[in-house]
This record gives sequence, C-alpha cells and structure tokens, in this order.
Amino acid sequence: MVAARELDRVTVRVAVDRYLDGVARAVAGHSLAATTASNYRRDLAEFVELAGPDTVLDDITGAQLDDIVLAYGARPDGRFRGNRDGGDGGSSVVPTPGATKTRGAGATRRFQSSVSRFFERATRERWVEANPVLDAEVRVKRPRTSDPARKAVPTPVAKALLDGTTATPPGAATKPGADRDLGPRDELIFRLLLETGIRVSELCGIDQADIEERIVGEGSGDDYETQTWLRVLGKGSKERWVPLSPGTVAMVEAYVAGSRPTPQPRTVKDPETGERVVTVDVEDAERALLLTWRGLRIRPRDVQLMVKRSCDALPPRLRRRVTPHGLRHTAATVLVHHGVPVNVIKDLLGHASIATTDVYLDTVAEELVAAVNRHPLTSGG
Repeated sequence: MVAARELDRVTVRVAVDRYLDGVARAVAGHSLAATTASNYRRDLAEFVELAGPDTVLDDITGAQLDDIVLAYGARPDGRFRGNRDGGDGGSSVVPTPGATKTRGAGATRRFQSSVSRFFERATRERWVEANPVLDAEVRVKRPRTSDPARKAVPTPVAKALLDGTTATPPGAATKPGADRDLGPRDELIFRLLLETGIRVSELCGIDQADIEERIVGEGSGDDYETQTWLRVLGKGSKERWVPLSPGTVAMVEAYVAGSRPTPQPRTVKDPETGERVVTVDVEDAERALLLTWRGLRIRPRDVQLMVKRSCDALPPRLRRRVTPHGLRHTAATVLVHHGVPVNVIKDLLGHASIATTDVYLDTVAEELVAAVNRHPLTSGG
C-alpha cells in the first residue's frame, strides 16, 4: 500500500507559482488555451495580493475565501477608470479621480472559478489538508444580462460595419504613433465575427497556420473540390473547424500581404533595475493573424475598443452601442432567419448544447416589423 503524501505547508506565493508552471506547460502542450491561461495568471496574481503572499496556503479557511471573493468584487473595475496605456488594450490604466464602478458579477464569478480550480490542484498535491472551497458560502451567480449591446444588431447596422465605411482611416489612430492603416484589419475582424460567430477570445487566438485548404468532395482526376477552413480553439481547449467564404479568404490574403504590421516585441522598464526588458515574445506575434499597430497579437480589449469606435462613426440613424458578443448573437440570428438549421449553428458557434444556441437567437427590429405587417387580422387593411 502506498503511503499518503505528507502535507506540504507552502506559502500562497509558492503554491501559485507552482500551479502557474503547470498552466504554462498545458499551454505549450496545446491542452489549454492561451487566453484561459492569461485569465488564470491575472486572477491568481490578485488572489496572492488579497490572501497575502507569505500566508501558508493550508491556513486559509472557507470564510477567508469568502472575504477574498467579496473584496475582489468590491474593487474598482479597471475598464472604467480611464484610457489604457498605448492604445493596445494593455493592462496599465490611467486612473480617473472619483471612479466608483466596481467589478460585475461576471468578473467576480470568473475570479472565483480560477481560485476554485487552483485549490483543486492544491488538494491533489497536498498543499492543503482539505479544500477550503467546500466550506465557502459565497456563490456568485452567473449574470443574466439584458444589455442591448450584447444582443443581435439590425441587419442595416451589420451591413454598414461590413462595408468598411467606418473602418479606421490612415493616420486617424487614437494614440500617438499609431499611423498605420488599420482599415483592412478592422474590416476583416467584422467579417470573421459576423460570418463565423466566433468569440472575441477565439478571434484573438487565431494563428496564420490555423487557416488551411482541405479537400471536401470527390472529383475526376486531379480536379477535387476544396474549401478553406479556420481552426478555432474554443472554451476548454475544444478544437473546431469552421469554413470561410471565398470573400473572407481573399480578405485574409490581402491583409497578410499588404497591411499586416511587422511583428515586434514590446518593452517596458524593469521597476527594480530601470532597464528596458522584453515583455512580449516576438515569435507569438509572428504566428498571430491579427496584430495591433504596435505589431503585437491583438487582444480582446483592442477588439472591443475598435468595435466601439466603428459604431460611433456610423450615421446617426444606425448608431448604437454594440459589443463583439453582440456580433456573435447577430451571426446566429441572421443564419437561423435564413433557414440554417439550429444544429448547424450550434456546431459553428462551438456550443455543446442546442439549448445554449437558443439563447443566442435574438429577435431584431425588422422581424418584429415584418410580423406585424403580415398579421392575419390587420395586414389586409
């Protein structure tokens, strides 16, 4: 009989560092999405701060975990505290005096989930005697939003965004030095979001190698039917392949050949030594399909800000608040209204259940108008 492993009374900082080493190996082995790993690193860095880096992990109780989760949720939401440094959606924030908006239930729930996964590993590794999450009483509910910005947009708005009339013109960037023409990239982003319905995190994770041509049908001799597909790494590192239309493939090729920035590392000053150090690996930018004007892989916050700028530039009659998630809803809604089976849309969006897909099928204004105009009792007069 194998003897039970002895308890390893490590500090919070040491345990988190060990856990994140495993996360990094999972990303390298393609068993964990890079965006998910980034969330873990960010959440656990704040957990270390709130719990105390030198606290013995096994001394943390369920009640203390509740306090940590509540303290996290009570902190100001950085997205509403000012402009982000550099215009790339970076983590540094210029504080705005008097900002009071705290984190929402969605962010707090994600933080609690990250901490829970960490303690699952800590229990297996015997860094704790018993999992304190089981004794915690705070349960953050999944947020149910009725925010219209996260719902499907009317067809004229979607078409205006696809037309590229609101794309960033040359030299019209919002930050100093952003003098590149981002219009082709922005048009491509809208095209991918509205054609495939991919999540914004999945969009940012696309590598150039994820787009490939495959044989889809039989032909005579060397004449085979082919289709270009996009590999998408979704939630839980689940891989799916979605087809791209010829127009989208041509747009990808034009962007890569003509307006994609040259990848380059980003550097910051080390607070201890004062020296400039590289913080972003240039190899990652070389792999990425979509880049910022700085030559870095684009991030979800970059896409959110771009969508907002484009919607703000729409004509007044079309202008409305839209998010990338709202464009995902739009993709699903448009397809179902044009007769595409829901089970096909489920696979396109990467849902495990059709019940989840049904949540994405919104009613938009033009459908309501058409329904009233076809009303069996009043449409005749």
